[in-house]
Amino acid sequence: MSSVANLSPFQQTMSDEVYLHILAFLDNRSLQAVACTSKRFKRLAKDFQIWKPRTELEFGKVVAEGAKQSNKSWKQTHDELSASKNSC
Repeated sequence: MSSVANLSPFQQTMSDEVYLHILAFLDNRSLQAVACTSKRFKRLAKDFQIWKPRTELEFGKVVAEGAKQSNKSWKQTHDELSASKNSC
């Protein structure tokens, strides 16, 4: 059975791009909460389209680009920069 069959009619009409636009307005804590509601939202909540601009805005583009490693996602980069910012 396709994954589309498991979605409500409302969810079927919404593209990932629309959801990403909406999710981009959430704060980090709310985004984490939404990620726990479904596999689709978990995948979308980790998307670089949310985390790259968020990381660049919070830490500056130069710092964000310098910290980003090819084997890590933008969410992982954000989490690492946040942890180092909050340490002594």
